[in-house]
Amino acid sequence: MRPPLLTWLGALVLFLASASGGRGHPAEPVHGQQPGDPPAPLPPQPIHLSATVCPPTTATAFACTLTVDNAPLPLPAGTYTVTLTPESAAIFTTVTAGGTCAVSPPPVIAPGGGSVTFTVPLACDPPSTVVLSERLARTAPAPGAGGICQDLAFGGFPLQVFCASLEAAGPVTAAKLCTMPTAGLVVPCRLTIAGVFAGEVYTVTLTQPAGAGLLASVVAGSGGTCTAAVTPTGPTTAQVTTDVCPAGGGTLVVAESVTLPAALAGHAVTICQAVAGVRGLSAPVCAAPLTLPTPPPRSGLVTLCHQPGTPAQMTLTLPAPAVPGHLRHGDTRGACPTGG
Repeated sequence: MRPPLLTWLGALVLFLASASGGRGHPAEPVHGQQPGDPPAPLPPQPIHLSATVCPPTTATAFACTLTVDNAPLPLPAGTYTVTLTPESAAIFTTVTAGGTCAVSPPPVIAPGGGSVTFTVPLACDPPSTVVLSERLARTAPAPGAGGICQDLAFGGFPLQVFCASLEAAGPVTAAKLCTMPTAGLVVPCRLTIAGVFAGEVYTVTLTQPAGAGLLASVVAGSGGTCTAAVTPTGPTTAQVTTDVCPAGGGTLVVAESVTLPAALAGHAVTICQAVAGVRGLSAPVCAAPLTLPTPPPRSGLVTLCHQPGTPAQMTLTLPAPAVPGHLRHGDTRGACPTGG
């Protein structure tokens, strides 16, 4: 019979062998490690940015869209950090998350605005995307349009830096359409500005005809693909600030009411505007000429001599419809001879 002490020692040897891989040998160290080093964390599975879009602009405040996409693999659960590189000369002001993967809690911007952190609580199966809608602000004047570079990290591991150009787009272009007034000399017009981006500011100025006024009830968003806020800044000017536009730029339609001076009634007029924005001043934008209607003549007053040659003689001024009845009773046209 085996002594109890030897039986106990044999069991301990078997236990240690199974813990080290079942063969009695220690586990191999991670490549690059030396014996005795603490175990190194393994990098996450590949994660890449599918797109970073920043519409071309020189505006101080602007928008970008960052898409984190891990197709065809699931997007791992964990904490992600997006950091703006120093060359970007910008900070985050607001960031919201969308896409097919849940993000909870909402993205958090670090103090100073240089980075934003978001957490995917559960692994997200393909198609697996997190789309960050970002609003940014410049921290220094850009020498040109500049560019935005964002550094994505997962759990402390840097993954990829992705940059988007903000090269200035071409000059603003605009078109104007005016239709005949429906009441008085107030002409409805539509000003269309093409190639605009979110966060841009434009000034529209009525330049022709002289004496005309741009009504304060200018309203943006009457069609087009962008929305905007409009603030009247004078009798012939208004400021238009774009709000939401497609990522690649869009069109903005501003509905206007132009009040023309009474002296232009019955004449042909051409209504023109200038549009100034972040990319310079557009060429004058003119609508097709309109021939304004002549206001209908008012029902005039007629002067009569009432009962001429009698003690009741007097000069009367009456509406035209009343004249025939007075003439039948002996009244005559014009003032009475004696001024009575």
